[in-house]
Amino acid sequence: MTERTETAYHEAGHAVALYALGFDLGDVSIVASEEHLGLIGIPIDKALADRLDMLKFSEDGETFIVRRIAGVFAG
Repeated sequence: MTERTETAYHEAGHAVALYALGFDLGDVSIVASEEHLGLIGIPIDKALADRLDMLKFSEDGETFIVRRIAGVFAG
């Protein structure tokens, strides 16, 4: 199996888990760069992005973080 194929499977694992957890997916890529072999973009609502420092203080924020962590470990 090539490194590109392994990366595709890895990123697909993240994508499937995040989708199952209710996230809208942005771009999914297996194009390598200096920082990564692949990536998944998750659009974040502007209101949420402006309040990322407050996530731990709200139930919605806690749910968001727990789901994001699960998606990260799914790859």
